[in-house]
Amino acid sequence: MEREAGQQEMENTREAALDHYRKVGQLKGAQRARAAAGGVSVDMGTAQWVQDDTEMLGREDANRIYKQGAQNVRGHDIQASNYTGQASASRQAGTMALIKSGFDAGSSILSGANQYNKMKSGT
Repeated sequence: MEREAGQQEMENTREAALDHYRKVGQLKGAQRARAAAGGVSVDMGTAQWVQDDTEMLGREDANRIYKQGAQNVRGHDIQASNYTGQASASRQAGTMALIKSGFDAGSSILSGANQYNKMKSGT
């Protein structure tokens, strides 16, 4: 289930990044519209610099979204590995308990046979 959660986290990260890019695109469109409505050229000068800055900040934010998503996926991967290790240790402990119970049963049988022989011989 942890691995599935990691896959879901990757999908959520992609969706968050796409949503962010849509919002950046909308913001840039609004900036262009305001500049054009004010009679300012949108392809050069201050209006272009504002759009370029918006694009740069948008890329930085998207990078943070992807880094956070990768950290979350890594956490799920670590937890999945921990669960796998715990399961392996539990299986090993179960095997050892089964072997011990076999030895204990054998020891009890031998002890009982020894006591029977003592009783039979009268000692």
